[in-house]
Amino acid sequence: ILPGADLAESQATFGNLFFAVMLIATPIFFVLLCAIFASILYIFAHVFKGKGDLVPHAHIIALVYAPFGVLDAAGEAVPAVGGILSFAVGFYSLYVLTLALKEVHKYSMWRAAFTWMVPIMIMLVIVTVLVFAGFFAGAF
Repeated sequence: ILPGADLAESQATFGNLFFAVMLIATPIFFVLLCAIFASILYIFAHVFKGKGDLVPHAHIIALVYAPFGVLDAAGEAVPAVGGILSFAVGFYSLYVLTLALKEVHKYSMWRAAFTWMVPIMIMLVIVTVLVFAGFFAGAF
């Protein structure tokens, strides 16, 4: 509670402050995550013998995910079908990402698909191991 203010005024002030911070932090966070994601995909693209450079690769990743991020957020605003719409947009964005990787790195659709599938599988294995380690650590 702010000094000299009641609970409702303090909550409104905190809400406005939170909104202002998120308004600034969200684009920064998006750019950082996009750069990290593009770097990981770039490494795996070269593991699969991709021939593209980093700048066009990062550019195409941003071009793919910026509009799909907006569509995903808009879909979540619709209560009844938001989850289904978000899933469909996410699935279609992977198809577009595959096409983009194929063009940038001049390789087959399979290699382009494996470029994003392999990091996801690795991440799923790591999360699974950590979850099971957490369960077993709590059991003793």
